[in-house]
Amino acid sequence: MGKDTGFSGLLTAFRLAAGIALPLVAGVLLGRRLGERYGQEPLFVAGGALLGLITGFRQAVRLLLKK
Repeated sequence: MGKDTGFSGLLTAFRLAAGIALPLVAGVLLGRRLGERYGQEPLFVAGGALLGLITGFRQAVRLLLKK
């Protein structure tokens, strides 16, 4: 068994939060960029946010099931 430094729970929580937040932010920013280019910003931002959330939660589930 490995050493438990007491920070493993904090590290898992940080990885979980970052795993959800980063794809969400990336999806919104990409949606904004595409929306400005094609003139449908609300549609692309909503689509990017949805894809970012799906990706983030998928990553979170994979992280939690791995433990």
